[in-house]
Amino acid sequence: GERRYDVVAGAGPWPVEERWWDPRRARRAVRLQLLVRRSESDSPPVAMVAVLERRVWRLAALYA
Repeated sequence: GERRYDVVAGAGPWPVEERWWDPRRARRAVRLQLLVRRSESDSPPVAMVAVLERRVWRLAALYA
């Protein structure tokens, strides 16, 4: 299924570079914090953290 959300507010993006000293384990990403509300719904907003890594967005955390 597919879910759609309206963005109420956002913070970031925050670039993250982890283990930069170790080429085999190095990691680069961008984090974005969002306050969203379910589209076409009167439900209260929820906070989430999205992460962009290797050109793919994923949901890292959901705070309800």
